[in-house]
Amino acid sequence: MLTGAPDYSLVEATFNVPTGIPGGDGTTDTVISVWVGVGGGTGQAGLMQDGIDVWSTPTTASYNSFQEYCCGDSNQTNGGGFSPNPGDQLYAQAWYCDATGNRNINGGYGCAFVQDMTSTATLSCISATGSPCASVKANALCSISPTTPNCFVLGPSAEFIIENDSPQAHPPSTAFTDFTPKVTMAGSAFSTQTNNLSQTISNDPTITLLTDWTTDGTHILVALGTTDQTYFWIEPRQPSYPLYCQGPLSTSPAPTPLTQFKWASQGAGAKSPGPGECAWADRGPRGTEIKAGDTNLISGYLNQVANLPAGKYMEIGVYRDATDNNDMVVTQIVGLVSPPFSASPTLP
Repeated sequence: MLTGAPDYSLVEATFNVPTGIPGGDGTTDTVISVWVGVGGGTGQAGLMQDGIDVWSTPTTASYNSFQEYCCGDSNQTNGGGFSPNPGDQLYAQAWYCDATGNRNINGGYGCAFVQDMTSTATLSCISATGSPCASVKANALCSISPTTPNCFVLGPSAEFIIENDSPQAHPPSTAFTDFTPKVTMAGSAFSTQTNNLSQTISNDPTITLLTDWTTDGTHILVALGTTDQTYFWIEPRQPSYPLYCQGPLSTSPAPTPLTQFKWASQGAGAKSPGPGECAWADRGPRGTEIKAGDTNLISGYLNQVANLPAGKYMEIGVYRDATDNNDMVVTQIVGLVSPPFSASPTLP
């Protein structure tokens, strides 16, 4: 989510359609949406978004495109969508517009355009009188009518998202739809500060990396690229445990970041790991966890704690992958932490 150069008036991105896996990792009925959007980062209404949904049951998976001006508008969604195929490459654009589709943050409408670049199918909602899909009229602005229910705040953010909609569509499930392969979303946003399509995850002054909050079933990992990419992929349900490390640690670049470390002799609950060392919460290393010559590796994106500086401590969740050279595979980024550490092996 970009929030460092408001107001944002347009966002665009390309991304691949993943293959939903029916019943994957023991899931039942699930739904995720893959979308780009402007606004909404404050948690208030005024989010113009479009993209696709991926639904799964224990036996089937289905796909459709959508657009929405969220939330509270009785006409916030329209028809006219299409069903993409897994593996298709899509282009999506969402923007604030006037009645004829021109980009205008104060134009009173929200416009959407999604094109399947593989099949050429389109969802085009760029005119107030368009059919079968029209642009959506905005609610009253909070800046003008703050007491109006569901008033809109426009432009505080631009987003590149895979959203877990299972709790809304199939409560009480919180499981992500299991999918393959990795989804790569590459895009940029138009800022009224620069007056062009300038903002990406590599240059916006404030980037927020949103991560998985779920507690059951398959979970999703999210990482940022070096220019304009956001990566999303599924990690099958796997017990993982807290690993505490002290910098300096060096992390290699994508596509498979690796971080080499030394094992501390004791658990972090008994003694904090030393420089360049990592430790389990409750014990020292043992057996196949230990590689000769301190060539132990953490495999995966460390995001905000990558290249951990000297004197800083991090907590991450990992498991040992016996099928991948016994590397420690990242499942969760807790972040920077400070000693003393708990001896409990359970991740928060």
